[in-house]
Amino acid sequence: MRKSLFVAVLGLCFTAGSTKALADTFIVDQANLFDDCSRGCFGYNVQDFAPIGQSFTPTLASLHDVEVAVEPAAIPGLPPSNLILEIRAGSITGTVLGTATNPVYSSTGYEDSYFALFDFNPTITLVPGDSYVFDLEAPAATAFLMLPDANNPYPGGTAFLSGAPRGGGGDFYFSEGPQVPEPFSMALLATAAGATFWLRRARRHGSRRR
Repeated sequence: MRKSLFVAVLGLCFTAGSTKALADTFIVDQANLFDDCSRGCFGYNVQDFAPIGQSFTPTLASLHDVEVAVEPAAIPGLPPSNLILEIRAGSITGTVLGTATNPVYSSTGYEDSYFALFDFNPTITLVPGDSYVFDLEAPAATAFLMLPDANNPYPGGTAFLSGAPRGGGGDFYFSEGPQVPEPFSMALLATAAGATFWLRRARRHGSRRR
């Protein structure tokens, strides 16, 4: 009876946990946050200025998500298709550590620009304090990577155009960081651990009564 109850509880925990894993939260480590283009926005054509991207210096040891602000060439238009985001070590021409495609789009609220959220699977291991670069590619679509008209220097990196630092104090909008289980998922794991402890204790007590 006790064993059956334990198995049922454990199964419920892992079933619910696996369902919730699909909604794990995106924890932002480094960012140059979108400001609703209150000072105006400007975009660089990804194809014309390749390689194009942004360097950043993480404080956390992993990366699962990167979000950038993009705009389609056609206005009004649909979100750009076939975008590719690469994470490179050290420089915009450095070793590729991971590649993500098929971003999830949401509106920025500014004209026809969008947030493009890229998920990296598997998660990329980073060294906190080292320099990394995301490199955006648009092989089959014309898109613009967005930054504000006014200076908005991100202290941990710089924007790159045609493979060289852009300069001028302006950096692209972006956010990056790991994917961390929600407290609910962690609570389920704690429940499963508690159930395991309870079963072992029950077995010890049962053996003493014999």
